[in-house]
Amino acid sequence: MAAFNAVRFKPEGDQHFLNAHDKIGATWSGLLHANIVKTGDHSYCIIAEWEDMNACIQARRI
Repeated sequence: MAAFNAVRFKPEGDQHFLNAHDKIGATWSGLLHANIVKTGDHSYCIIAEWEDMNACIQARRI
C-alpha cells in the first residue's frame, strides 16, 4: 500500500531550494512522486508518495 508524507520548509533562498529538489526522485529510493507546493512567502510544503511506509521511513535516514 502506498504511503504519503508532508514536510514544511522555510528556506533562505527560494531558487536554491527549488534547484536542490529538482531531481528529488533520483536520490530517494521508493519515492513514486513528489510535489512542491508554495504555501507563502519563502514557505513550501513537499507532498510525497512512497511505494510503502517502509520506503518512507528509510528515506528519513538520508
